[in-house]
Amino acid sequence: YRLAVTTGKVGVWDWNIETNEIYLSPNLKAILGYADHEIPNDINKWVTYVHPEDAEYVMHEATEYMEGRSPKYEVYHRMCHKDGSIRWILVRGKVLKDTNGKAYRMIGVDIDVTERTHADEELQKYKEHLENLVEERTAELKQTQNHLFQSVKLASLGEMATGIAHEVNNPLGIISMASEMSRLEIKKENYDRLNTYLKQ
Repeated sequence: YRLAVTTGKVGVWDWNIETNEIYLSPNLKAILGYADHEIPNDINKWVTYVHPEDAEYVMHEATEYMEGRSPKYEVYHRMCHKDGSIRWILVRGKVLKDTNGKAYRMIGVDIDVTERTHADEELQKYKEHLENLVEERTAELKQTQNHLFQSVKLASLGEMATGIAHEVNNPLGIISMASEMSRLEIKKENYDRLNTYLKQ
């Protein structure tokens, strides 16, 4: 049992609600870096190790569960380690009630999930980083696609302009040539040929 709870970073507690006495296992205290004798088995003292921002939430959830307004007691919160660091703890408890339905005892475990929490945070950061990369690459691909689309449009426009120019240049070439020939015939005063070129 000792090996299992030590390896799993699990601490056990047993709270007598009627007398307010509590048993805190040595392993539970060790999770926060303390020896067994350094933290007394006192509920009021124990709650002082709960992170100040989480203390009210932890007690509220316990009360909700003990009074039957919540189906289970499972709380994820922070606690203060002896070295000043923060430990993330998952607490699970079970209440025992008398025949009148009044809670008289609560037993549970505290599990140190700090490493898993940090791993989840790192995983979340990595996921966000990948999402940002995907967004950047998607934006770049859209921009490239827009450039390609514009290039295709310009190429099509160029082909159309070339076709139109060819269609216009042929008759313009004939008109230009007939004009030049007409000028020559005017100089020669050859009006019959001039008339033929003008008709063309």
